[in-house]
Amino acid sequence: MMSKNLKFILLGLCMCNYTLAKDLNYKPVNESSNNYQAVKWYRSSAEKVASYNQVFKIGLDYVKTHSPKGKAWGVVLDIDETTLDNSWAYVKYDGVGATDDEFSRYVVLPEKSVALPGVVNFTCQVKKLGGYVSLVSNRDGSYVNGNKSVMSSTLNNLKNQGVCFDQVVLENQRQQKQGASNKNPRFAAIANGTCDNARMVCSNILPKHEVIAYFGDNIQDFPLLRQSELLDAKDDDKRYAKFGDGYFVLPNPIYGSWGNNALK
Repeated sequence: MMSKNLKFILLGLCMCNYTLAKDLNYKPVNESSNNYQAVKWYRSSAEKVASYNQVFKIGLDYVKTHSPKGKAWGVVLDIDETTLDNSWAYVKYDGVGATDDEFSRYVVLPEKSVALPGVVNFTCQVKKLGGYVSLVSNRDGSYVNGNKSVMSSTLNNLKNQGVCFDQVVLENQRQQKQGASNKNPRFAAIANGTCDNARMVCSNILPKHEVIAYFGDNIQDFPLLRQSELLDAKDDDKRYAKFGDGYFVLPNPIYGSWGNNALK
């Protein structure tokens, strides 16, 4: 016969799962989901693996030939879907991440994301070459739930996946409610060796250095570029000129700033 204590434990687990499901309108991604094909491509295609390996290989070749001699330099990478693969969460919780709170609680804090193809070798090679590796994300660095924080969980996840890095710079949504997703102040802080605590949360501060390459899966992971401003730009617009020459973009069909664009 089941003990009374065990019954309470099982009931508590069921209640917890029910609450999670209710909070997230939980259901696994399936063929009727809007994101089904995108998530399937991201998790199951050979093309995804090839794309990431290709970009980081080209990026490493660029860094080897463009790293300045005799001065401090480094690279900047986005985290989500550039360095860490969060697609496990999109399979388990269809529609997760609709709010920053959801993303923090159910994607970041579990520390289940895995390193994307090519990124461990790339970041560790940059370190061996003498460069700094900074990771910039729109994750809410001010978020704390119990004894876990977004910053501590992010650092643990990255270290456990073998990613080599010197600094992580996140949003500070508690202090800055408007325009926080603009990464340009964080890019400037990294290059200048500063940290504006009112606008960002930094794991530490590096010396001032030249950033020679940026990697991201969103056009807004690159300095001064905005989705809305490029929507009607021509294919040969000069703002695209740096891609492959200091800017390196990775594929993410699941989500991004492009999501608000109208279908042409």
